[in-house]
Order: sequence, then structure tokens, then C-alpha cells
Amino acid sequence: MSVFRKILLLSKGLQGRMALAFGLSCGAALSDFGLLVTSGWLLAAAAQAGLGGYVTQNAFNMFLPAAGVRLFATIRILSRYGERVATHDVVLRVTGRLRTWVFANLIPKMPALSEENRSGDMMARFAADADTLATIWSDVVLPVSTALVCGCVAVGLMASVSKEAAIFLCSGLVISGLILPWIAGRLCEEGTQFITRRQEIMRGDLVEAIQGVGELRVMGAVTGIIARFETLQREIGTARIRLLVRESGARALNSFLMICVTLAIIVIAVEAMQSHEISGSCVPMLMLGTLCAFGFVSPLVATRMAALRARVAADRVFPLCDTEKTEKNTRYYHGLLDHGLEMAHVTMCYPRRTEPVFQDVNLVIRPGERVALVGESGSGKSSLIKVIFSFYDFQEGNITFGGVDLRTLDTEVMAECISVVSQDFHLFVGSVRRNLLIACPYADEDAMWRALDAAQIGAFIRNSPAGLNTLIGEAGVKLSGGQARRLAMAQAILRNTPWIILDEPTEGLDEETECQLIHSFLDVIPKTTTVLCITHRLRNIHFPGRIIMLEQGKFRDKKI
Repeated sequence: MSVFRKILLLSKGLQGRMALAFGLSCGAALSDFGLLVTSGWLLAAAAQAGLGGYVTQNAFNMFLPAAGVRLFATIRILSRYGERVATHDVVLRVTGRLRTWVFANLIPKMPALSEENRSGDMMARFAADADTLATIWSDVVLPVSTALVCGCVAVGLMASVSKEAAIFLCSGLVISGLILPWIAGRLCEEGTQFITRRQEIMRGDLVEAIQGVGELRVMGAVTGIIARFETLQREIGTARIRLLVRESGARALNSFLMICVTLAIIVIAVEAMQSHEISGSCVPMLMLGTLCAFGFVSPLVATRMAALRARVAADRVFPLCDTEKTEKNTRYYHGLLDHGLEMAHVTMCYPRRTEPVFQDVNLVIRPGERVALVGESGSGKSSLIKVIFSFYDFQEGNITFGGVDLRTLDTEVMAECISVVSQDFHLFVGSVRRNLLIACPYADEDAMWRALDAAQIGAFIRNSPAGLNTLIGEAGVKLSGGQARRLAMAQAILRNTPWIILDEPTEGLDEETECQLIHSFLDVIPKTTTVLCITHRLRNIHFPGRIIMLEQGKFRDKKI
């Protein structure tokens, strides 16, 4: 599917606004043309009337063309203003829809995409590239459509006065509006792609440098990073200068062509006047009309550059968003009491890897069970979470959750059923209250305090002057590692879902503290809640229940 068709689909319902903007754009451009043509004819005709004597002066009607000049000037001002407002309105609406679409398509795939793409580049694809695509209509489609319509009108009006002049004008507009932009695009294509690649590297390096600035300073690598940024910026600057030179050259050729065509039309008009085919007042009219007509196509060199940037952006965004998706059921099964998990002969392998994580495995976790999944680091324990939430597909077998095929359940449905305290959990910048409300938007303060107390962080928050409004910094940087993990567990408690998965929940805590935390956690959650605790050490298991060992891609129950 082409870029323009995708943008058109995302612009569904905005066709009326687009048509209004297009009409106003054509109105403004044709008003310019009418204003110059009428003004040129009026001035020349008035001069001829002045030279013709008293009778000619009295016979000349100046009021009608003068009124036409005022009319065109008024229409031009109103149309130009309206066109700006309408165009910006469409672009802003398309930008919002495109960003939402890109976000909705990228987020479910982020675990897989993050293996091959850096966070800085993914952010650029969501923001900068999406914005570039959103302006296709205003920067490419609208100028081209306006130039085509207005150029045809100008050539038609020119043909009504002089067919030979119209032929010259049409040829000049084709060269200026089609051939020169095509040549400029061919010359600038490689440079545009080079700049995009270098910007991708620089954005990724910049985000990594900001995130790891402490480590860079400790290792004395700051100077090297700065030098790398300077090198990348020089390369980008040099490439941009080359592009500007080529684009400016195309514009200069466009101006030269306009002068040549204008001179040729003046010669044609003068010869026609001398042979009495047209009046003398038509000469400046044809000249000014030609200059204005070239104004319709002069922006098309820049339009070609915008189309080139949009194509590069599309190549970066759409392949990531357009992977085949299975139709998902977005309805949450509120009446479904059985939230058991069953895996039958499941084989799962990560993309572009040959060794399977799970090989023909079978697993049944019944509702309300307390299950510990134990395995060595790298054995694939956390991969189970990624499979359950459809971050990665399994290749063989079948998985059901609550008796429903996992492939048909949307990730949002699974999120309503399962809370996860992941090994690499993330806390959002802001307050403790904000992070708790992200987990459960409708929670009241009493519920928040109960969850914090159960996670053994309530006393710390109470002793803070701001209480629930205590700021934790970006990614919880103002909290210790143990406090941040407890806050993540409080989020899971607050959600009160049928399932809770703990991925290395007490990593970094001493044995006594982790024992207290686990028991406090289990005491506050309902007995019917299914708990899956993922760990790599048996000593982390402080609650009675079932232990499953994960060894060599196989699940095996361990007798307690």
C-alpha cells in the first residue's frame, strides 16, 4: 500500500476539510493570477487611452477593471488566510491520528523491536518520522494539485489570447514543474538517506549517553562521546550543504527558465500586436500572467524534497507497523471464573534464532495456585511472560487462558487479568500517587495506603513530607533499589487482578527482608488469586505451593 493511500485512510472523515483547503488554495493562487493580469491590462490600457486624446479618454471605462483589481485583491487576502487555517487544521488532525496509529502498532511489538532498534531511534520514528508523514498532504499533495489546476487554467486563458504564447507557457511549466523537480530528487535522494542514517545513529547515541552519563564519567569516556557527536554533526552538516546547493541550483534553473519563457512570450506578444492580432494592452498582461503562472510551479522543487523525506520516513515507520496481525478479541471475559493457563506441546523460538526457548512443553497452572517457576539465568523463565502477553509468537502447540485460545486474546484483555512485577520494571517520573494511579486509575487513598503497607513501603512514604505526593524522579531514581521494587509490587497489589506474576521480585534484598515481603504480599491478596513467582534461586521460595523447574527448555514439577 502506498504512502499516499495510507495517509488517505488515516484522513477518513477529513475529506471535506481537505476539499475546503484545496479550494481556498486554488482561489488564492488564481486570485494572484487574476490580480496581476488585470492590473497589467488596466495600466497598459489606461496609458493607451491617455495617449489617444480626449475622446479616447472619455470612452475608456476604468471603473470596471479597477473594481476587478480590488475584487481579486480581496479574494486573495481572504483565500490565503482561510487556506492557512484550513491546511493547519487538517495537518494537526492527521498528525494526531498518525501518531496514535503508529503508537498503537509499535507498542505491542516493542519487546521484539527493542532487540534490534535503539530507544532513541524508536522515539524518532514515533515523533519526527510520523510528523514528516503527516505533512505529506500539505507539503506534497496540496501544492501539486494546486499547481496542476491553476497551471491548466493559466494556459487556457493564455490560449484565448495567443495560442503560440500558450504553447511556450505550457512547455515551460512542464519543464519547471515536472522535469526539474524530478532531476533534483534524483540528485538529492542519496544525500537524504545518508542524513537519515546519521541522524538515527546520533539520536541513539544521545539517548544512551544521557541514560548512562554516570558510567561514562566514571570510565572517562565523555570526551570520546563528545568527539563522536561532533563528527556526526559535521557529516550531517556537510551533507545538508550539498543538498541545499543542489536544491538551490534547481531553483536557479527554474528562475532562469521563467525569464527565458517570459522573454519569448513578450516577443510573441509584440509580433502579434504589430500584426494587429492583439491590442497593445495585452502585452503586459501576457508577461505578468506568465510570471504568475511560474509561481504556481516554483514550489514544486521543495515539494519534491518533501516527498523524498516522506518516502524515507515511510520506509522507517510502515514496515514496523504493517506486520500481519491475528484478529484479536478485545472483550474481557468478566463472567469467566476459570483463569487457568494450559500449554500443550508448545515450541517457541525467538526471531532469527535457531535454538528454541521452549521445546514441546506442557504446563497447567490452575486458578488460585501458588506456583514457583525456578530455573537458571537465561533458561527462558521471563520468556513465559512474553509469550503470555503475545509479545512473541510460539511456533507450535496451543496455549489457552481461561479456556480461550491465547492467540485470540488481545494484550489489553490479558493486562486486565494479569499483573506483572517484572525484573526490569519501570517507574514513571512524578509522584508515588501518579504511579499508583497509572496501575489503578480509580483507586482511593485508603486502597493506596493498604497496597503500600502490604509492600512494606508505607512507613517510608508516611514519613516523607509530601506523603503520596512524594516525587520519585525519572525511573524512580530518588528511591533505593529495594524501595522502587516495593512500589512496583504495590502497583500489582492495587490492581487486584486474578493473576499476579512476580519476576525475581526480591532480587537484591537480604533473605530476612524478602521473606517478610513475600509473606506480607501473600497475606493481603485474595486466596483465589493465582501467583506465579519466577526466580533462579530455590531459597527465594517462602510460600507453600507448587515448584516447577525449567531445565533445557522443559517444565518439570519438583516435589516439595
